[in-house]
Amino acid sequence: MLITVKELREALEKCMGEMKETSAKMAGVEGEALETLEKSHEELYTKAKDLQEKLDSAIVTAEKEAEMQASITKAAAMGETKMPESHRVVETETADKKHHKHGELFMKFLGDGPKLMSGNELKALQPRTGNGFDEGADGACMPLSMKLAMMGTKWALNVGYSKADIASAIKASTMVSSSLTLGGYTIPDDFRLPVLDLPVEAPHIIDRATVVPCPTGEITMPKSNQTDDNEYGGMTGSWISEAGEKPKTDTTFEQVKIAAHEYAMHTQISHRLLSRSPIGMERWIATKGRQVCLDALDTAFTNGDGNGKPLGILQTSGIREVTRAGAGAVSNADLVKLKYALRPQHRARGVYLLEDGVLEALELLEDTQNRPLFKNSIANGPYDMIAGYPYVSSTRMPTIGNDGDVAFVDLSEYYVAMEEDIVVKRSDDFAFTNNVATIAIFVVVGGRLVQPRVASFLGDGVS
Repeated sequence: MLITVKELREALEKCMGEMKETSAKMAGVEGEALETLEKSHEELYTKAKDLQEKLDSAIVTAEKEAEMQASITKAAAMGETKMPESHRVVETETADKKHHKHGELFMKFLGDGPKLMSGNELKALQPRTGNGFDEGADGACMPLSMKLAMMGTKWALNVGYSKADIASAIKASTMVSSSLTLGGYTIPDDFRLPVLDLPVEAPHIIDRATVVPCPTGEITMPKSNQTDDNEYGGMTGSWISEAGEKPKTDTTFEQVKIAAHEYAMHTQISHRLLSRSPIGMERWIATKGRQVCLDALDTAFTNGDGNGKPLGILQTSGIREVTRAGAGAVSNADLVKLKYALRPQHRARGVYLLEDGVLEALELLEDTQNRPLFKNSIANGPYDMIAGYPYVSSTRMPTIGNDGDVAFVDLSEYYVAMEEDIVVKRSDDFAFTNNVATIAIFVVVGGRLVQPRVASFLGDGVS
């Protein structure tokens, strides 16, 4: 079934419109819905590319047919006019080859440079006087076919080129994909979706912490003064005799304050890029910005100094330090001691936080029979427990051998004061005169381990 150039053009325009609609829908969508939209967008792109190739081929065919018809019409008007056909063919073919060779040498000069060309090739490219070449110029002479493309035939006639030279140069400009100026630029890049992007480390603390809304920028919570000697905040009782006087007791409190701090960034994207890019730049920037924020939060929750940021677990005074058995290493005995540094009721929801190098060292531990101590769990997957408790491997912890390379903590006692969850805002007015969209990404949170007694960390064996 034949199809017209117009029908191909309309089909391509429709397909491109559907691509833009799909890109717009992807903003703010996650999960299976996002995967479905990305798959649909990729299918539309493949379809559009196929339509473009068909349209380009149809245009070339139509132009050739139009040129042929024009030649037939001119020939019919000339009637029986005689031409020295044999002489003209030989002369034109010789000129054609000359211009074509010149074009090939010039492209080789641009691509490879003069060092990879022979002396005869460089000599053929030297500028000559007359016929429009610059007298005494250095470098390589541009072929006439390219000059005609830039300046036109009128210019060529004015500077001394003959009509025969112009005709042979135009004929010599064979369109090929290997030459950018003679056709290569018409071939679109083979663009594939989605963006090649490596996975990032997931947050480990915020999903396990206790998140509290903080609309005013700071929260204050009462805290009972509990100690190892008195888990009940100072309240005590006594055994008394029948009808004896009941002793008076009191409990004491303190206040815990958690202030929120802002972590922010912004980026700018031109409106032209937003409309042209098939990958949905707004959604990609928003996703990447959220990943950056979560990484910064988890890093601060782990080891933040509390100065303009949350106070990290490892920087909290009062958490229990366990001296490691051997400097620069982590043993099974260290893990057991970390666990038992907390009271039974405090370790019920405990989680090991491990630096990734620690996990590697543990996997390499062997018994006296050279069998690994770190065994796979057949029921639940590989290495889901250490010393009977779950663990998290992270690159945000201090490296192996340093204070805090391993910690054991009840993360539900880490309180996150959330004034503003991760926000993505777009403004077209901020840089209106530059015709760019400004995308701001920020989060306002604070954090603190309110009960230091529920955490222990491994010391470096020196302090």
